[in-house]
Amino acid sequence: MSKQKRLKKELGTGYRFEQRFSAKNLARMPERLEGSNHFRVVAILTAGAVRLEAVVYWDNGKYSLGYDLMVKDTPFSPEWICYENLPDPVRYDAWNLEREMF
Repeated sequence: MSKQKRLKKELGTGYRFEQRFSAKNLARMPERLEGSNHFRVVAILTAGAVRLEAVVYWDNGKYSLGYDLMVKDTPFSPEWICYENLPDPVRYDAWNLEREMF
């Protein structure tokens, strides 16, 4: 059994993946947000008290893709705290984004 499947089984509803935009919509997003300095969460992978968000953000006059690593201070806390902004490149057009983020 793969690590991903084992984690899904162990966490049950604590494991969740949500893709908010298709690769096609994401490709058009910078045109629609032009100059507005917006920040958008485009996909979320949650595993217990850890969450990885693929985001579109404004940086040096252009939109870029990146990851934000979020954590909870306690497992049952309703709020997420940004732990780190990861410089890893996002391959949003990957065939299986959930596996790519895992």
